[in-house]
Amino acid sequence: MWKRGVSIGCTIVGTTIGAGFASGREIWEFFASYGRAGAGGILLAMALFVAACALLLRVGQQVGDGRARSVLAALMGRRWGRLYDGLLLAHWFSLSAVMFAGSGATVAQWGGAYRWGIVAIAVLVWVTVSCGLSGLLTANLLIAPLLIGVLGAVVGTALWNAPPQPAAASAAPSVWGSSVVYAAFNVAPLVAVLAQLGASIRSTGEIVVAAGTSYVVLAGLALLYHAALLASGPEVEAMEIPLFWLARDLPPQTALIVTAVLWLALFSTAISGVYGLTRRIAESTGRSPAAVALVLTASVALVSQFGFASLVGVLYPLYGLCDVALLARVLAYPLALETRRPT
Repeated sequence: MWKRGVSIGCTIVGTTIGAGFASGREIWEFFASYGRAGAGGILLAMALFVAACALLLRVGQQVGDGRARSVLAALMGRRWGRLYDGLLLAHWFSLSAVMFAGSGATVAQWGGAYRWGIVAIAVLVWVTVSCGLSGLLTANLLIAPLLIGVLGAVVGTALWNAPPQPAAASAAPSVWGSSVVYAAFNVAPLVAVLAQLGASIRSTGEIVVAAGTSYVVLAGLALLYHAALLASGPEVEAMEIPLFWLARDLPPQTALIVTAVLWLALFSTAISGVYGLTRRIAESTGRSPAAVALVLTASVALVSQFGFASLVGVLYPLYGLCDVALLARVLAYPLALETRRPT
């Protein structure tokens, strides 16, 4: 129970600590920009997110076939389930394209060719996804502790060395809305993975361990990041990648380590997106998952040529409302079950 629960928790953590989280940009935009009360927003966002993940695992266990579309149908009914199935396919594809583009931008930052950064992540994603669920779990089990350790060390050191700062302004009420949007953005990429993991759940204890592990790690790291950003001074607001600003006083080789961690964060999110697409299309067509993954990674690589900033600016806002609706429906599932029970 404990081993499998922790493994599932690492998958949730590895997928959630994408480039936005790891760079510090998401933590600033969603929480730290609202001041000290953003810490409460973090606790709320992670509670909503982890609760949704636990419910998706539970629904996946009840449905039992490991298919995302079956889980969506159970949550929303067949008609809306089919609609959201299509929306999630588009979401996973665009999310993967953003991660591939981020890999290209990362390599280009160090003087390499943008396209080789895309090729590198495409090959590794294809190899991992071709190994199926075991490949995904193994990758996240290896990557998540590394992300947590390096980010915790860099951010913790920055917080320790930061000079005292004046108290930040009180947070606006919109921090709570920001918390809901943050949770919603992070649930959608995990639907396919949690649907399949849920089908193999042996006990409720595994869900509890997975939820507890992911909440403690994500909330703890986000709170540490939040405190470091608030203590780093007003300059951090203008930084595209706040993590580099936090690491500015560390030895020069730290920049290379930070870049590697950001790339791993891109990779861990990309494999979840491509995995969801591969599993869904392979189920519908009967094709080999490895062959489907090959076509998908090539297609995503082509789309990622449009550039990281362009894709983020256009695609992310399009899915905001859909993601919030999905989160609301997942969290309302227990209530819906109660209303359907005969009295």
